[in-house]
Amino acid sequence: MNYLRFKNKVVDSIKDYLPEEFKEYNVEVEMIPKVNGFKEAIIISKSDCKDPTPTLYVDQLYDQYKVCKNMDKVLKFAAEFYIYGINYGKAMAECITVENSDDTVIMMLINRDNNKDLLETMPHRDYMDLAIVYRLIMPLPDGSFNTANITDDMLERMGKTEEELFSLAVVNTQRILPPHTENIGESVNIVTNEKGIIGAVAMLYDEQLKNLADMVDSDLYIIPSSIHEVITIPVYDADPDHLAEIVADANNTVLKPKDVLSNSVYYYTRSSGSIDIIREGIAV
Repeated sequence: MNYLRFKNKVVDSIKDYLPEEFKEYNVEVEMIPKVNGFKEAIIISKSDCKDPTPTLYVDQLYDQYKVCKNMDKVLKFAAEFYIYGINYGKAMAECITVENSDDTVIMMLINRDNNKDLLETMPHRDYMDLAIVYRLIMPLPDGSFNTANITDDMLERMGKTEEELFSLAVVNTQRILPPHTENIGESVNIVTNEKGIIGAVAMLYDEQLKNLADMVDSDLYIIPSSIHEVITIPVYDADPDHLAEIVADANNTVLKPKDVLSNSVYYYTRSSGSIDIIREGIAV
């Protein structure tokens, strides 16, 4: 079964696998903006329902089908995932209304030009060719965590401004996901967080960069190796044009599109603590 037939089959049959209460829901296919692109998704919703609804990504379901070759199993899984997502969404919505939701706001960096559609739905802050966006983080018992984008609708329900989100996120992100640096040879260092996930935002922490700059007695080039980490190199030890070529090549050949941060190379000035684009890359 090809992708198109599979997608149509899911749309036509998914409600047969859901409880009776969902029989009046609508099933539609939409293009959902994700970090650095779009994904085709099946949306099951009802016009008068205010609760968050989960998203079933067609490509992920199709990958399962290609492995098991069993449509019934895929539809059962999709229905179970949807029910779980409904309950999880309700729990997330409840978290937003309680006082301790302030403690779960974190931030991450994404590419601004590649995420224009996504940014139209979210509070954010422009930062050079990047954007600071905000998420709610929910730690899980196994030490991992789930996150959810804070949308404009969620921001309104929280009764906060973007400025207030930023103030909360600056503190929370460093507390929940403490910054971490790792030397990978000579004067080259990785800057991320202890989880190594969505850690490129650590380049905003001046204390981290200042310490690294002091260690090498130099300003720093910052290489955006992914949304998860950046790499710092003393300016006396590298050529920015060559670094830009390395970044562009890695983004095009090594990284998954969803993990790409930027093709640019940044310059950290030790004396002022400022960061600027030293070599601006094209859209990635």
